Amino acid sequence: MKSIFSVLLSAALLLSLAGCGDGKPAVTGKDDTVEDADVPQQVAVEPAVPSTVEPSPDGKAESSPDATAESTPDGTDESTPDGYELLFTHGILHEIEIVITQEEWDAHIKDMRDYASTEYRHVGLTGNYRKATFIYKGPAGDTTIEEVGFRTKGHWTRPIPEDRGGNFHRAHFKVKFNKTFDQEEGTAEYEGRRDRRFCRLRALVFRLNLQDVNWDTSQIRELYCYDLVNRAGVYTSKTGSARLTITIDGERHYFGVFTLIEPIDKSFLTKRYGKTANDGNLYKCLWGDSGPASLQPLDEMGIPNPISQESRIIGVKDWRTHYRPTYDLQTNEDQADHTELLSFIDNLNALSGAELKDYLDANFEIDRFLRYQAMNMLIGRWDDYWAMGNNYCLYFNNNGKIEFIPSDYDMALGGGFQLFDTASVGIYEWGNRTKQFLSETFPEIPESWLDAYCDYHSPLVEKIFEIDEYRATYERYLKDFITPSNRLFVYSDYEQKYELLHSLYSPYLDNDMDEGEEMTNDESATKPSFHGAKSTNRGGVREYFHNKTKSIIDQLGLNEEDYELPLLK
Repeated sequence: MKSIFSVLLSAALLLSLAGCGDGKPAVTGKDDTVEDADVPQQVAVEPAVPSTVEPSPDGKAESSPDATAESTPDGTDESTPDGYELLFTHGILHEIEIVITQEEWDAHIKDMRDYASTEYRHVGLTGNYRKATFIYKGPAGDTTIEEVGFRTKGHWTRPIPEDRGGNFHRAHFKVKFNKTFDQEEGTAEYEGRRDRRFCRLRALVFRLNLQDVNWDTSQIRELYCYDLVNRAGVYTSKTGSARLTITIDGERHYFGVFTLIEPIDKSFLTKRYGKTANDGNLYKCLWGDSGPASLQPLDEMGIPNPISQESRIIGVKDWRTHYRPTYDLQTNEDQADHTELLSFIDNLNALSGAELKDYLDANFEIDRFLRYQAMNMLIGRWDDYWAMGNNYCLYFNNNGKIEFIPSDYDMALGGGFQLFDTASVGIYEWGNRTKQFLSETFPEIPESWLDAYCDYHSPLVEKIFEIDEYRATYERYLKDFITPSNRLFVYSDYEQKYELLHSLYSPYLDNDMDEGEEMTNDESATKPSFHGAKSTNRGGVREYFHNKTKSIIDQLGLNEEDYELPLLK
């Protein structure tokens, strides 16, 4: 049985992909206006594309990529773009440098190796930040911030960025602008550091352009999908682009082009809900130590914990002790109270039909969730809540409704390992695939064991789709999102974004590591593997858009002539 536990721990770590951010950032630098820009060769113009998708009932839908309001919920004037908006504008390649001493760099490498020596899969999942200087150059205003927190990020795609032979490797990174380090709590210095931001962010994630274990040769899959979900009116991270240099004791190492991802943290909440509604509990929900975040009754979460016998279902992550709960509280950790989450799970499972609808309408942002389900069905990201109980956050708004916030889009648009045919699956047949995943990925697990412990389901989707009104709304969004005039899930929109960013990225793709340098839209291109992992070669994005759109047309009984089906090469 021990070998089975070991396999399940491996599965848990495999599925614990990076999602919600845990940083808490800083504000320094020049005026955040475009007049400060001095990098015209790194800016491409993205045409404004109006969207005709109706806004959500509360009027907060971000349907148009260029839509701006007079002011944001946090009170920031958006009549002209500020640093935050510019940082996450597609068509700008920001220049960022991390300056770190050899001592701090070596200490981080040691942190990772020490952690890997005590971790089952020998991955350096340390959460320890090291001191560095952050230097930004670009239209958001040239800025230097000293003594930021710096570390690698990620789970199973988290290589040590310098091997024992002294060779450097690309990795995901995270910068925390308000890391207090050894400042004494209660002092002016501590309070100033805790309140420090960059472009109204507490932290910033630098994400490699991957699809599963292969380099994403389009270079834009995840960036594009995050943007598409945002434009569909769903709350999720915004994305941008940067070229990153890490300077160690004066020696510069160019690490290449990265996707910038906005962490889902309190700064994220403030921008969406304002300062009067950003104090609720935020949970990062992953396949953790106690299995998937399926929202089933807790007594049904049957996978025995492979590390210890203590419950690891709901709590606050502690990377030092390898404690990674399935529902990981990200805010209000010092006064952890899980009553709202437990009540939501109880009501979701106990109620049905009209009673469930009344409860969800009153307490849950159901419209944005249905928008998300429709767009996720289209982009084919299977490592999600419905199939895997993975990669989302729940926010219990202290002055509003419960919000579902999705994250992680590397395995989308047909890229990466595909557990099932996401392009042709029925719109109500996505299903919970936890057992299938374990069976196919770890065939050494006995079927009888899977039958006994892996009876997972996804009540938030399954019970919602038992309600006719919600099904009708979901189907309407599927239709709206593939309607060409809305410029959402149509290949020509993707192609336009690819051409824009290809012209922007091309001069900067070659890096000092010679890793992940290719950018092509060629359907037959071989996908280079990430650090020696097994490579897969699948159909391209054009084929995925064609097959998915055709599948939705057929399932909804639509007229094919009214929709965009890209020609297959």
